[in-house]
Amino acid sequence: MANEPTKTTPREEAARRAKALFAEAVKAQNEGDLAAAIEGYNNVLAIAPGYLSALNNLGVSLRKQNKVDQAIACYRRALERDPKSVQTLSNFGNALKDAGRHAESLDMFRRAMEVDPSDPGMVYNFGITLKDAGLIDESIEIFKRAAKLNPELPDIGWDMALAYLVKGDFARGWPAYEARWALSYTPDLRYPERQWDGRPMKGTLLLATEQGFGDAIQFVRYAPIVRPMVDRVVLECREGLETLFRGVEGIDEVIVRGNRLPAFDAFMPLMSLPRVLKTTMKTIPAEVPYLPVDPVRRERARQILAPLGKRLKVGIVWGGSPGHRNDANRSLVFENFLELLRAPNIALISLQKGERVAELRDSGCGALVSNLDPAINDFADTAAFAAELDLIVMCDSSVAHLAGALGRPVWVLLPYSPDWRWLLERSDSPWYPTMRLFRQSEPKRWDDVFRQVAQALREVAVQHAASLG
Repeated sequence: MANEPTKTTPREEAARRAKALFAEAVKAQNEGDLAAAIEGYNNVLAIAPGYLSALNNLGVSLRKQNKVDQAIACYRRALERDPKSVQTLSNFGNALKDAGRHAESLDMFRRAMEVDPSDPGMVYNFGITLKDAGLIDESIEIFKRAAKLNPELPDIGWDMALAYLVKGDFARGWPAYEARWALSYTPDLRYPERQWDGRPMKGTLLLATEQGFGDAIQFVRYAPIVRPMVDRVVLECREGLETLFRGVEGIDEVIVRGNRLPAFDAFMPLMSLPRVLKTTMKTIPAEVPYLPVDPVRRERARQILAPLGKRLKVGIVWGGSPGHRNDANRSLVFENFLELLRAPNIALISLQKGERVAELRDSGCGALVSNLDPAINDFADTAAFAAELDLIVMCDSSVAHLAGALGRPVWVLLPYSPDWRWLLERSDSPWYPTMRLFRQSEPKRWDDVFRQVAQALREVAVQHAASLG
């Protein structure tokens, strides 16, 4: 009959429905609604189990929720559907890297390189995986290839800078580190027309802290070096650091970010100073302490800690800023530190701040640790307590820099792929002479690290007891 509507088969109807559900899930994913996206992709796969893009996108959404094992399962199924999909191989490699399975991750990327070595995103991710696996020189070469494939992506130059710095190649690393200003998640470089070139000048130099609290504490050490080269130094910093920094040698005035700035003649971000001053491994300004401790606050700290008597006073910090891009790898959990109680005659003292203080209470054994959270209002308070402690054992966070800058004995526990400033392999830090580094020998494995720390702490505790007679 004429004009009779065309009938669709059940298979065609299922395909149409799967396509519509997939579009809705992609929309939810792009809007950041991961829960809806995950539900949507699962609905697609219930209709069409072999829908490759749904498998891949489901893996991506799960990975963003830190459900790495589930993401790996998705990519494994996707790879069964198409063993030569560069997208799947790259996604699979990323998830395996997140799981700390670097050898398997690198295998995925090498397979992807055999299929299509011209895919810029995959090549870039391959470089990141090489860097995280400690294959720094190879990662740099891959980053160079990725930059040629996609010269518009600033993240490539940034990761290349981190690779140079972590291997101690400061001559290339400091200039490359300027790539941070082009990143989508960092603010623009301020006052580009008034950037200081590192040469002596008349007038006022405005220094500005950037990135995290730890970065500011690490690089404020340059103020005494800069001060003789200019008439005046003004430092702009984040709230919480101002009291601590007002006593730093070489700083004439401290302004909290957001307040009105005084007149100035030149500007310099604090973390660009090593570049203009041409810092090498041998010329790192490593004299400590370079931060002051307020005597009134220190006396208050001494009185608060007095009931602990003559036991070895060991400060602990298990969590850094949750907003740090590598926090999942660098931060620990409070229960890890209970291993330290194997050492005799010690007192554990928590310097932890923020929401992770709750782990102490929720552990059920908070009475075993002195919690200083209520007594600490800013970094000047933390500095006062740190000055009264015998040792601080902690994850990589701002307090590690604070303790190091104060010249206090501090042990920092590092993930397998450390932040660039801790370099590779070495157990000391050229930035902080009183610091000792304990490193993971395998990704995601902290048990071996804590066994080493506990043994070292027992030795220190015995020496401390012997010194008391």
